[in-house]
Amino acid sequence: MREKYSTLDALVRAEFARKDEAIRTLHNILETQIRAVQTNIKQEEHNRYIFENEMRGEFLKYQENLRKELDGHKLQVSNTTDKLSEMIKIEIDTRLTSDM
Repeated sequence: MREKYSTLDALVRAEFARKDEAIRTLHNILETQIRAVQTNIKQEEHNRYIFENEMRGEFLKYQENLRKELDGHKLQVSNTTDKLSEMIKIEIDTRLTSDM
């Protein structure tokens, strides 16, 4: 009878050992996958950071170009307005002097 209990105990221990080993294997696989996911996340964050910096630089460049174009346009409008004002003044002066 003792021999049966001993054999049964050995079988139970072997089964527990097998299950423990399976659990450790699954745990190692899971840790490996988690590390891979974390590495991918860090790489994606790095790529996003680089992309955002590039986009920020592009936006600043476009903004500066637009500002230059706007300033040029304002200067052109101002010059045109000044020329028109001068022409109108000359025309008014000419008409006033010719009427006298």
